[in-house]
Amino acid sequence: MEDSLLQSYIYDNLKNIASFSDSTALCIYEPTKKLYVVKTVDKSNLAYYRKIAGIDASYLTKIVYIKEEEDTAKVVREYISGDSLFDILRSKKHITEPDVVKYAIQICEGLEVLHRNGLVHRDINPNNILISSDGNVKIIDYGIVRSFSESKSSDTVILGTVGYAAPEQFGFNQSDAKTDIYALGVLINVMATGKMPNEVSVEGFLGQIVRKCTRIDSKQRYKSVSELKNALCNKVEGDGFLDKIIREIPGLRSRYTIVTVLSAIAYFVFLLFSVLAFVVTKTEIARTQYTVSWIFTFLIPYFCFHNFLGIWDKLPFSQGSSKRNQRITYTLLGIGSILIGLIVLGLPIT
Repeated sequence: MEDSLLQSYIYDNLKNIASFSDSTALCIYEPTKKLYVVKTVDKSNLAYYRKIAGIDASYLTKIVYIKEEEDTAKVVREYISGDSLFDILRSKKHITEPDVVKYAIQICEGLEVLHRNGLVHRDINPNNILISSDGNVKIIDYGIVRSFSESKSSDTVILGTVGYAAPEQFGFNQSDAKTDIYALGVLINVMATGKMPNEVSVEGFLGQIVRKCTRIDSKQRYKSVSELKNALCNKVEGDGFLDKIIREIPGLRSRYTIVTVLSAIAYFVFLLFSVLAFVVTKTEIARTQYTVSWIFTFLIPYFCFHNFLGIWDKLPFSQGSSKRNQRITYTLLGIGSILIGLIVLGLPIT
């Protein structure tokens, strides 16, 4: 959780600007114009919220402050600009297979973090998955998160969204990691077809995934979300290296066709002018200078700022760091690289 004194001050000075529901509001901190979502929760859930607040993961919404009150508590989380899967499906009816696979993998990675911390979300459904403006998943709403233990035989509270709740959530067994796998299987089917599995089943590779995820007997499902993610990744790998590259390029990975088209045009124009500038450069020394400058000014920052091909988690000096620290590190590296590129470009040619 961020610095408690600072966040306490910010919380005390938040201004309510909209209500999502009776228990959830959108608020703004006027001095910085930063938005937050404030949710009123039952104090019985505070232990889970505190545990999640200590987690910093790319595909989970960050809890920044918790304020205890007499009978309830206020949980303040980061505001994510984007649309819920529910709204996207309502407008599109279904999502393309590459995006279904991409979103499912990212949900798996978010759930992996929760499961490693002994927590199960228990309510994975379109309303609780946001697709941010940069086209990535954010899991929200930890209202019925529970810890799980192999010593328990059943849940003490029966909760979950109809259609997405696994059989064990109705009192037969304890909710565990496989409960989230069941819900994700249903969600994959809904993303791909716009319908629940009992209405229309997705065909092909994704159909096999959904059927295994939604087995009534939890022992017949994937053993973990990591195993499920590997199955999905095998599909991505089967698409070829070029397909993976395209999916990673900002703009081309947008869910909006117009954004994809305009981005492709912009990339083409930029590369065309870059090549022309190289061609018209007359001397070999000048071409070398231009190439080095282009690499430091554009190519390296591109990898740094966009985490292209997951480079943040692959280089030794940033492996294992929190996403916040990685973002700061690579932002500084990107800025430094641009400065070096500009310096190289400005050097006199002898």
